[in-house]
Amino acid sequence: MTGLPAIRRRLLPALCAGLLAGPAAAYFTKGGVTGLGARPLGMGGAFTAIADETSSVWWNPAGLGQLTRAELSGMYAAVFNGKVTYLFTSAAFPVFADGIMGVSWDRKDFGGDSSLKEDVYYMTFASTLTEDRTFFGGVNVKFFNASSAFRDVGGTGLGLDWGVLYRLPLPKFGKEVRFGFSAQDLSTEIHESLGVVQDVPSVLRVGGAYQFERWITLALDAEHFKDPSVAISSGTQMRAGVEGWFFEGALGVRLGYVGFATVPGRYSAGVSYRAADWEVDYAYLGHAGNLGDSHRASFALRFGRVTAGGG
Repeated sequence: MTGLPAIRRRLLPALCAGLLAGPAAAYFTKGGVTGLGARPLGMGGAFTAIADETSSVWWNPAGLGQLTRAELSGMYAAVFNGKVTYLFTSAAFPVFADGIMGVSWDRKDFGGDSSLKEDVYYMTFASTLTEDRTFFGGVNVKFFNASSAFRDVGGTGLGLDWGVLYRLPLPKFGKEVRFGFSAQDLSTEIHESLGVVQDVPSVLRVGGAYQFERWITLALDAEHFKDPSVAISSGTQMRAGVEGWFFEGALGVRLGYVGFATVPGRYSAGVSYRAADWEVDYAYLGHAGNLGDSHRASFALRFGRVTAGGG
């Protein structure tokens, strides 16, 4: 009997590894209210056709090409009654004549005994594709790393995202209409420590936005995903949002709606304060049942000279 505790000590990490890395679990899932940036999430994530800040590396990397100054940003969120923590930081800066380069880090920390962490590192390049700055393209190259307190639980992988964004001026009927499309994590795999290869769920997004006044924008996105971690592993999720800026663009207010594939739709709301060189954003998101509501806060610092496209 003296060997039984030692056997248990050896079996427990293996059992936990099997539970975390087995078919019932998955890394880098896309279910629920996911996404980066308090401002986009305050609009329900209807941001594919707007994507005019560093969080666009998640929603549509082409949007990063709209930046006209260097930008540093970050986000913090504690969700699911504080059981999961999100962290995001990003830096973007002009390169070449019309390009924007970005480097970003995104972490999801599940805490608990497993100390499971999912890190994604982004390298982004985006640029205008036309002289009148109405058509943009962008791409992310990503490195995934999942780690935990157990030696055999985790894995790494490489991913690729791409997107396009088009802005159509409408001087007679408003300011402009925007269209966006992005493809996230197509054919992306995580090679786990135990030799298992797991697919990262892919997402296709198409969105439109109508800016009918200088400070008011309506947006609608359709998001098709395939994720075995949710009850309906494949489906289309609708996102809608409205954003208004008041007091000459200093105060931002927004509302959003997300139509989930597995539960009734949920609402979101957000508020921002924007100065000449900095911005702070807050978003509230409702969740189903006893998962608790969540709050996200983000900031942005903008500095350096305005590029030629910023006029």
